[in-house]
Amino acid sequence: MDRILTVPEPVDDAQAVAVAANEWVALPEIAPEGCLSVNVLHEGRRGLVEFRGAPLIAGEGRYVAPPGYQGFACDGPHWRGELGAAGLALFSRRRLQAPERIYFQPFSQCLVWEVEGVAALALRGADLRVDGRSWEAGGPLFVGVAPEGDGAGCMAVDLARRGVTALAAAADAEEAALRAASGLGEGELADLAFRNLLFCHRFAAGRAIDTGEWCLVTSRSPRYYVAAAHWSRDSLLWALPGIRAIDRERARLWVEVALRRYARHPGEHALYLDGSVLYPGFELDQAAALALAARAAGLEGPPLAPYRDPATGLYRTFLLPSDDPAQMPFVTYDNALVWAATGDPGLAAAIRRHCVVPGPFGPQFAWAVDGRGGHVLYDEPPGSLELLAYYGFCQPGDAVHRNTVAWIHSPHNPDHIAGSAFGDVGCPHAPWPWVLSWANGLLTGREVGSVVPAMDGGLACESVDPVTGRVKTGPAFATAAGFLGHALRRRLLSSQGGGAAPLTN
Repeated sequence: MDRILTVPEPVDDAQAVAVAANEWVALPEIAPEGCLSVNVLHEGRRGLVEFRGAPLIAGEGRYVAPPGYQGFACDGPHWRGELGAAGLALFSRRRLQAPERIYFQPFSQCLVWEVEGVAALALRGADLRVDGRSWEAGGPLFVGVAPEGDGAGCMAVDLARRGVTALAAAADAEEAALRAASGLGEGELADLAFRNLLFCHRFAAGRAIDTGEWCLVTSRSPRYYVAAAHWSRDSLLWALPGIRAIDRERARLWVEVALRRYARHPGEHALYLDGSVLYPGFELDQAAALALAARAAGLEGPPLAPYRDPATGLYRTFLLPSDDPAQMPFVTYDNALVWAATGDPGLAAAIRRHCVVPGPFGPQFAWAVDGRGGHVLYDEPPGSLELLAYYGFCQPGDAVHRNTVAWIHSPHNPDHIAGSAFGDVGCPHAPWPWVLSWANGLLTGREVGSVVPAMDGGLACESVDPVTGRVKTGPAFATAAGFLGHALRRRLLSSQGGGAAPLTN
């Protein structure tokens, strides 16, 4: 049977954008011409509800999204915009099929854009003028969001009462506290690490506008091709280490949310943000991610025993960490994660017994085995065998592991990309160098080169062009940004302490 893949479309000439967000509202596309969209997470609609314009908000100044507020402010002398279309974003963006009301609300002195029964956005500024769907106002501008128009107007009024100076101070104080917690020093690479950690903090989780519940998602930016859905692996293996580095209280909250909301269907390929199944298919790495996070927090995770094969002692999977079908049922990386979550010495012995095979550099770990002597030599960045030492399964100097890493980054691996400035490892899911592979190397002490890829304007993406280093697939990849920021931070702190050689930009 053919392996059926669902793969991303390559991105050509992605526009660099700025972003802003707090737990309630996200501005994922602040382009030179203005803010193109504002969105909120919505449990009832199981995705991102977007308010779009061309642009929605434009003006010279700063977008301020202070923590704890259902809205944001625009600090500048004059603002204008165009109310475009309300949309729903998940794996695709489409127009939201619901009645709309656009009206001036005397009570709050706001222009309200309400998608009835879904969500509303309200704008409040000095001398507000409205012409059809166009508007302009003196600054500062205050924008509230809520499940309906009255609440959105009240949120905008509350923001105005606080004042833009106080709101900006609150936003700056949060960012300064997160930067201090990171322990990062000064410099371009430290700034890059923190920028990615902050993007993960703001865009890999948020609160649903209709229920107030926290949701863990791949990204709150619809520029990412599978935004606003949940992968436990993404949230707990990639994003969580970065969040722990800057906000331990938020990290504890994430684990609690994951176990309460997303452990109902452990290991299913993708879940809606409310925890129901979006895309079926069992992935052992995702079930193991839940168990690993639970163990670290001293909590009970989902049972893994149902996936154990009694004949080999190994654990089976249907899909790989890339979300593509497994070539064979027992994937070594996945089983190492289960070992990390359980500490089972019998599993460690089973991995050594069944998953070590001959390779061109000597004995190495197979990617996957069938339990009957068959094996596959392969690797992929979202679940690389390179990380076995990072998860503690073996020592960094282990000969079998060293041979495995040598194979991954050699011509023997058909997915190794060499001969260009940003060559690294890809896989059939996205056959270009993956940012996650670069992060894997940072975490394991591998030489990753001294030139930092541009990625998505400095933020993590799925893969990059091997020549330019610019985003090729998966821009605005918030959970991967957490992993990249975590990896950069670890390498930088290690080099400061006399460990791995420092990177240069």
